Parts: sequence; structure tokens; C-alpha cells
Amino acid sequence: MGKVFFFPIFILWIVFPAAAWFSLQTNFDVGMAYKQVASMVEGIVPLLSVVWPVSALQMYFSDDTREILKVLHGPKVTALHTVVKYAVLHSLAVAVMYLILTLLFSQPEVLFYECIRTLGQCLFMAGLSYAAACIFHSHLVGLLGAIVYVLVLFYMYNGQGNLFSIFLFDRLLWEEPQLIGRVVQIWILGGGLLAVGYVENRFYLKEV
Repeated sequence: MGKVFFFPIFILWIVFPAAAWFSLQTNFDVGMAYKQVASMVEGIVPLLSVVWPVSALQMYFSDDTREILKVLHGPKVTALHTVVKYAVLHSLAVAVMYLILTLLFSQPEVLFYECIRTLGQCLFMAGLSYAAACIFHSHLVGLLGAIVYVLVLFYMYNGQGNLFSIFLFDRLLWEEPQLIGRVVQIWILGGGLLAVGYVENRFYLKEV
């Protein structure tokens, strides 16, 4: 994976804490400062969650490397375990980021809920990229699908309240507990997309 591995870590552990510190210095209201950071996190971190899985997925759609994988792991090898492995690693990196933000904002109860939300969004994005990559047999399509989703529903079209949107923008779970149900739905959708990708991946490997 090379240098790509360090890109999400740099953003999560350095860029976001630096942005949070700057926001605290320029805002007298801690709550407002955090909402600014939360909005940045929501627009970037879920997209970062696909960087590692998509980088690893390319080996499953290349004729040469796929044959090597079959020899090493048998004919039933799928990309799911790779996606899950990197999704877990990314989740741990996100948890560390929230630990750093907790030290800055001194609001552990708020950040705990927001961490759960972000992890659900990351699971959804990882599932979306995995499903798209397996359906179209291209890791680049998986990456493009994730980018288009974020661009359309977060940056271009305010997807808040949209059935197909995972974004809550500046709404916090700590302030609006009724949003917990929506976060649970996001987790379920993410798991469902992983299942779709797994099934499609199995059929694809049987055909080649």
C-alpha cells in the first residue's frame, strides 16, 4: 500500500486536531467550535474510510494477483476479510482521533456519541465502495462511487433528512437523542452493503 497508508492517519491525527485547536482559539463558544469541527469530520472522515480498503481491493480484480490469491487461500477467497480488516484499522484510527479531540474539548460524553456516529458512517462508506467494486469488478469504481456519494449528498446537495443520506451535518446526538435511531439505520445499511459485496464477489470468483 506504500505511502497511501499514512495519508488517513495524517488527516485524522494531525489535521483535525490542529483544526479543532484553531477553532477553539477563534470561538468563545465551545459548542459552536465543536460543531464546526464535527461538520468537517463528517465531510471527510467517512470518505477517508475507503482509502485503505480500495487500495487493497485492486489485487482481487487483477487476473495475475487473483490467481495467486486462489492458490494461497483456495477458490473461495473473497475480498470481504480484507475490507473488514482495514475498516477495523480505520475505526481504531478514528477512535484515537476522538480521544485527541476529547483532550481538547473536555467533553467526553459528547464525543463518545459522535464517535459512534462517525464509525457508522465509515462502515457505510466502506460497504458502499466494496459493493460497487464487486458489482463492477473494479476497485476504481468503488472509489469513484464513494467520492460521488459524498460530493452529491454532502457538498453539492444538502442531504440532511434525505432517505439516502448518512449525514447529519451540525446536529449532535448528545443534543438530539432521537437521531440515535438514524445512526442505527446507518450501521445496518453499512452491514447490508458489505453483504451485497460479499455475495457478488463470490459469484464473480466462481465465474473466473
